[in-house]
Amino acid sequence: MRKTMFVLGSTGFIGTRVVVEAVAAGWEVRALVRSRDAADRLAALGAIAVLGDAETPHQWMEHVRGTEVLIDLLQPKVPKRFGLAQVKQVASWRHSVTRALVRELGRLPESERPLLVSVSGIDDLEPDQQRRVHSASPLRKVLTGFAYIGVPVRRLLEDSGIAVTFVYLGTVYGPGKSFADVIVPKLAKNKWRVIGDGRNRTPMIHVDDAARGFVHLAGLERTVTQGQSYILADGSSVSAREFFNHAASLMGAQLPGTAPVWLASLIAGVPLVQTMTRDVIADPSALLATGFQFRYPSSREGLPPTLRELGYDGRLKSPPAEHHGPPFWLVASITFAILAAENLGYFRWSVPYMLHASGNLPLLDMRFSYSASEAYQLLDALGPAGRHDYARLLQSVDLIIPLVFSWFLWAALSRGAGKRYRLLGLVGGAFDYLENIAVFILLASYPMHLNSVVLAAEMLTRLKFIGYGSGLLLAAFNFAIDHFARLRHNQPHPMVG
Repeated sequence: MRKTMFVLGSTGFIGTRVVVEAVAAGWEVRALVRSRDAADRLAALGAIAVLGDAETPHQWMEHVRGTEVLIDLLQPKVPKRFGLAQVKQVASWRHSVTRALVRELGRLPESERPLLVSVSGIDDLEPDQQRRVHSASPLRKVLTGFAYIGVPVRRLLEDSGIAVTFVYLGTVYGPGKSFADVIVPKLAKNKWRVIGDGRNRTPMIHVDDAARGFVHLAGLERTVTQGQSYILADGSSVSAREFFNHAASLMGAQLPGTAPVWLASLIAGVPLVQTMTRDVIADPSALLATGFQFRYPSSREGLPPTLRELGYDGRLKSPPAEHHGPPFWLVASITFAILAAENLGYFRWSVPYMLHASGNLPLLDMRFSYSASEAYQLLDALGPAGRHDYARLLQSVDLIIPLVFSWFLWAALSRGAGKRYRLLGLVGGAFDYLENIAVFILLASYPMHLNSVVLAAEMLTRLKFIGYGSGLLLAAFNFAIDHFARLRHNQPHPMVG
């Protein structure tokens, strides 16, 4: 009779490959799914689909009864920003699901109870002085990254008394999930950023080797694996910078720039960044001692077939960057040409012309602060012709300048590591238009004094300068980050060739 395996998380990135690998190795595979569509997809792979929800194991535990191995590959949904609050929520969910699973397994007769293969990440383990983790590494005492999830689950399983094998995965790459959907396309478009200096060594494993590793361990004698821990990572000491440089080089893309740790933590959350910047070397010697061999001993062997399968065979699927509008140099040239003409040229409605008309009193929208008396001093000094010209300036040139300058800031911020903050480039322009409306009301109401409108105009002027200034500072900061990253990393890395 064929051995029987039950898989949780069978429709995920790794789970699907485990099903394929196990069926090919002769296992009868039963897999928990939540929908008929997923059941049909798994049936096409040769598995027996069991409809149910991981949170209610009592409803499907009869299908687990009598199986040799239960592999738990459940992966909770991780939000885009994975801060401490989010990781604790996920940890609570994972602990609850595992507790329910353990309770139902404990109700099965011991002779009909499968060996549970519990899967977690290398974050759970404490590295030694050489930054290595191995099968005998202790659990972390101070939790970081995804250890908030995995460590409490392991302690729960150890206290349960059921038969368990613990597997610790490295970072999984391959033609699927976020690697294919997010990382590779961003590398192709020069939008991926290595966090920090990228020198941290990151345990990696190709998804095919991960699946093969699970099926291999499942096929070993239970007396060999029960209660043991195994590292499922390829053992190479590749740094994050080497990995992404190698991938970009194989794709014919530019080498990725760098994002500072603080900015990445702000955007993605501290626990996720802790995982992505950990400096750890995996030691899979306990796994290798069981006779397992990696198909891809390192990412140098694993990346080329992965990228070929995704369609990146040395040529980019898409341009290195998305430019749906004019190139940045053209935007910058137009912006500064208009600003120079308005502030340095001498023609009607230019700044020098208006200064001459006012007796060198600056216009309201050129001052950071002004009082009602100062505002009406300017309007008095301009006289009827000057006030008319000021109104025309607001209705013509000052309709164009906020638009063009906001366009410039949007384009500048879109090129940097803080792209998601590019809306800040529009803030100054929005306040600029509101300020123009307030000043126009003052001109149209003259000689009536509207001190409350002056107060509003002055506040909008300040907000305009703060908005423009913040956008310029962030754009300059992002430019500096990208510039120095390219100076440091644009030379080919030894791993790349």
